[in-house]
Amino acid sequence: MYILNARRERVQLARLDTEVLADPATGRAMVSVATRRGRDPVNASALVARASRAFFEIGGQQPGRAAEVAPQVGPPPVAFRETASGLLHVVYREIVIRFAHAISQKRRQEILKKEGFAVRRANPFIQDQIVVYDPRRKHSGEELVEVSNRWMELDEVVFSTPNFVSQFLRNVPPSIRPEEWHLKNSGGAKAGEDVNVSAAWKLTKGDPQIVVAVLDDGVDVEHSNLIGNIADGGRDFFVPADNPEHLNPRPKKFTFPFDQMVGNDIHGTPCAGIIAAAGKKKGSVGVAPRCRILGIKVFHADDLAQGENVANAIRYAATHADILSCSWSGGIRISSRP
Repeated sequence: MYILNARRERVQLARLDTEVLADPATGRAMVSVATRRGRDPVNASALVARASRAFFEIGGQQPGRAAEVAPQVGPPPVAFRETASGLLHVVYREIVIRFAHAISQKRRQEILKKEGFAVRRANPFIQDQIVVYDPRRKHSGEELVEVSNRWMELDEVVFSTPNFVSQFLRNVPPSIRPEEWHLKNSGGAKAGEDVNVSAAWKLTKGDPQIVVAVLDDGVDVEHSNLIGNIADGGRDFFVPADNPEHLNPRPKKFTFPFDQMVGNDIHGTPCAGIIAAAGKKKGSVGVAPRCRILGIKVFHADDLAQGENVANAIRYAATHADILSCSWSGGIRISSRP
């Protein structure tokens, strides 16, 4: 199976078998993934189960009721593994579609109605982009991909994609060593492997008017070496906009061992330090210590993240910052374009 990306290129996907089961520990519903090697509860299943609870209301519990498996209405979430990158993408009921600006509302409704879809919400940043769903809840994950591909073939559509919740990879966390080799490395076998910032510092060490958005797993906005360089307006796009935590860009997920990136929000703060650490009390200094940092949280440790939210985070950051720092990677472009 394949999905057409925003450039109308084919991206190959391999379907993973999913089913809704009862969690033996809590009795709540959970989405399980089966692979050719059998059950995989630690990797794919755990990621898909957490994504389903976070984004698809699978395994939720109504207040005041005992834990139970809610009846499944329609096909369950479906997981795909991107063939080229191996990254996971999960889809359930929704498609993101952007129409060309000149297309009338009547024609837009005709396109949606032909496939049996209705509008769930409009994008707050792009007026021609909406999230749609099938009120009858009859489309499987594969059918959502096929509908999206058909819409991609229409002249009226700029792009469409299932509203994937996807796996992103944070790059290896940067190390700020006492000798600050990343700024000036003058000796050893790796001499010269640095940013050679000395010449730039003769001209400038940054400007408080320049804001750098760090889109990552959160920024410790109260860190003693960053607090003076934090810009207002940080956001957490991993959670919905009506969640109080949406206004809190700090790291939030920590599990033992705390110095390992798996399971922890420990990547964004070092990235912010590389950019604009102030060098206070003999602490490390960033490349531009007079610039300001805008913390934009898009990831929750290694959990899957919704492509729609990541794209909206980029749009938001682009209107509030001069430079965007994205020290992470995903699969081949299949989510909505920023």
